[in-house]
Amino acid sequence: MDRLVHDGISFMNAHAQMAICGPSRASMLTSMRPDMLRIYSISAPNLLNNAIRPTRTRKEILTLPKLFKLAGYRTYGIGKVFHENEFTLMQRADTWTVPMFSWVDKLTRAPVFSKPYEGTWIASPDVEDDFFADGQAARLAADLISDVLSPKNASSDDPPWFLAVGLWKPQYVSPARFEEEISFRSHRSWQGSMCLPQSILGCQMINHRRSLVSSH
Repeated sequence: MDRLVHDGISFMNAHAQMAICGPSRASMLTSMRPDMLRIYSISAPNLLNNAIRPTRTRKEILTLPKLFKLAGYRTYGIGKVFHENEFTLMQRADTWTVPMFSWVDKLTRAPVFSKPYEGTWIASPDVEDDFFADGQAARLAADLISDVLSPKNASSDDPPWFLAVGLWKPQYVSPARFEEEISFRSHRSWQGSMCLPQSILGCQMINHRRSLVSSH
């Protein structure tokens, strides 16, 4: 893990293509803009899988994991890499060495809270990291690296590997200790109102998230 951190790259100035996860994920994983893929929503299954099919005027659009697979890598995916509606892409043998469903099925989604603010981005419960699916995905990824992909368990003849780890909703909820470590609590608190920031933009942002928060 230390070598991975030392040799890795953190993109500190990355921007989402659209203010919704499905089109942004599709864009990042194909290097094409959402308007080129014609994906603007998450309302239907297999949108990206259908968009990347070859047509009369172009070849198939390659996704990032398939590009690595074609280059001879072992490819693994855990969590929400493609949007969860992309059932076909998560199972394609030409993309993954191990179909993603074999890993996604191991994740247990967090229970629905009786009070909305207990489980939303407004309040973070005092729970263990793996209480939420994102913590479980991180643990599965660490176990995969340690047990399957580490040099001690691999031979020199094994091909290199590519691992994609996707998180569902890190912006909404996380164990309390994470917020305490980065001092977010000083910037927000539950006051019985969804509209806490003293700005129109802040109110609009929270109102926009209201339906997403309630769905969590």
